[in-house]
Amino acid sequence: MSDAPRYLRANAVARPLLNHWILWDMLIPPVQSALVVAKQQLPILESYLRAPAQHAQAARDPVLMGGPWINYPTDKSTEIAQLLERTRAMQGDTLALAAALQALDDLLRRQATGQSLESLYAQIPAELAGLVELVYDLNDHPGLRLLEGLLYRSRFYRRDLQQFAFGLVERDWLPYERSTPVLESAETPVLNLPWDDTRLDALFCAERTPVVVDELAELIGITAAQRPGFASVFDLAPPAQRHRPPVAGVRIRYLGHACLLIESDQVSILIDPFVAYEYPTDLPRYTLADLPERIDYVLITHGHSDHIRPEILLRLRNRIGSVVVPHSAGRRLQDPSLKLMLQALGFERVIELHEFERIALPDGAITALPFLGEHSDLDIQGKAGYHVRIKGCSAACLADSCNLDPTLYRHIVAELGDIDALFLGMECEGSPLSWGYGHLLTRRIDPKLDRSRRDRGSHSDEAIALIEAWPARSAYVYAMGQEPWLNHVLAINQSGEHLGLREADRFLAYCRARGIDGERLFAMKELTLSAG
Repeated sequence: MSDAPRYLRANAVARPLLNHWILWDMLIPPVQSALVVAKQQLPILESYLRAPAQHAQAARDPVLMGGPWINYPTDKSTEIAQLLERTRAMQGDTLALAAALQALDDLLRRQATGQSLESLYAQIPAELAGLVELVYDLNDHPGLRLLEGLLYRSRFYRRDLQQFAFGLVERDWLPYERSTPVLESAETPVLNLPWDDTRLDALFCAERTPVVVDELAELIGITAAQRPGFASVFDLAPPAQRHRPPVAGVRIRYLGHACLLIESDQVSILIDPFVAYEYPTDLPRYTLADLPERIDYVLITHGHSDHIRPEILLRLRNRIGSVVVPHSAGRRLQDPSLKLMLQALGFERVIELHEFERIALPDGAITALPFLGEHSDLDIQGKAGYHVRIKGCSAACLADSCNLDPTLYRHIVAELGDIDALFLGMECEGSPLSWGYGHLLTRRIDPKLDRSRRDRGSHSDEAIALIEAWPARSAYVYAMGQEPWLNHVLAINQSGEHLGLREADRFLAYCRARGIDGERLFAMKELTLSAG
């Protein structure tokens, strides 16, 4: 390759990995990560080695999308066996931590019946000693408090297994990613590099400032054998940079799913970033090329994979001023600290908001809002909607909030007043408890109970009750998982009828009949709000 400086391609991707598995939120905190390895990844690897052809067939079946199937069209038994051996050898401590958690849960279930817990500390498994506190709730139900900040500093937080896989994204409808490890190839070099390493920013700055590829490769540790694959993500031509700041009022751009870009001439706010890469397509969309060079605030509504996307966050890290997250309990398995996760990804300025706490903006404010439901009735605090007010205009971005109690929104309107734009997710069927949280369960859940506890948003009656309680000039249904560039994360079967779409259309018909502008958002949309 010549020494001519080159730009990072608009469809170049650097996927963060942990021991060859795509990084998602529950792979970051040490205890939750250990449970994913023990209860999901190892069984998938072992299952594949028993029946690789069955995995290949099942992974192609739309009905089975999102299941525990390794998706490679050709037999990868040799490579998968090597990864299984590597996992057992290098993550022995991780597997022991998962076993220790199960043992401690069994101990509490047997012996913690309301009496003092002090005598049980001597029986805490060695892996968890000094990393947990044993507690009761007010009804004498035993549990444990994870000392999460300390766990990130323990041997169980594996910076040595953190990696990046480089390549190009060239189409929509990518295969479901969470069940398939990334195997290194000539086209997909895998680099051992911690997620928080600042050298990564030099790579992503090459979107705007060209680099000498060999010099960058040397800087971040790309080997000679990996150079051709790494070089393929660069080009002599600069990628498009289409962003132009708004000239008046407040501009809101919908970038797909739950991702919104709210801008004035003084501030830029990106919510739940899941932005498309740029490649040839017949479906128009905003891409990374449409983002501003500086993003003042990124707001994360909650810790589901379609709302907190490490791959995109790391891509934008060098542009982001502050990341705003809801306050998490941080001590419960199901509610790890989002702040600590973002810090593990190298973000230095992470702001944690409790409900109704505010961040002052030029001529406005960001306010964190209560977020009910959508988490299978689990006690999870790390979720929030956001009320954004700029220049006298206001928008409520509620993500997948389920309106379980309309009285809540009467309290909110008394505090914040009517709004110009409501953004509400209405994926109202949702997945059962075991799909999103099965790896955290320490005992088997009754299938009937499992099916009844859904990760769902509001249905039409709940959405109608919400807008009756909190009046809005316009209403937009979003976060429906319909865009083809994110199906590898959500694994939604697009072939059948979609209850959420029917419910959304019913809600929007109600709005339009009452003079409220409404639309179900898809792919891209630009709105302009003005005061008065």
